[in-house]
Amino acid sequence: MLQTIFIAYTLFVIVLSLLPLPSAGTAIYKDKIVHFLMYGLMALLAYISVPSEGKRKHLLAFIIILGAAIELIQIYIPGRSASLMDIFANTGGVVFVIFLFWIYSRFFVRRVEGSGN
Repeated sequence: MLQTIFIAYTLFVIVLSLLPLPSAGTAIYKDKIVHFLMYGLMALLAYISVPSEGKRKHLLAFIIILGAAIELIQIYIPGRSASLMDIFANTGGVVFVIFLFWIYSRFFVRRVEGSGN
């Protein structure tokens, strides 16, 4: 079930990212926050939907590459443009989720496992 949600969400982000946009000025920081949150959520769904650590690493790397590829494709879409800062925001969302799970596994999971002895 979680894998289906991850796939559906990923397709949603791809479609949303490739739709033409009318020229509208938005605050640049809001755009970066949206990128960070959307790719962070995608990474979160990937992380919890795959039990194997090796598969997680591949999937998270795929998400980072996907974010960069979508940015490059946006050059050809009316109202869109490629942005290195968007790539950084996408990657930042993924890395942040990886960091959160690292903290969780390092400080909380081991304590719970060790407290049963």
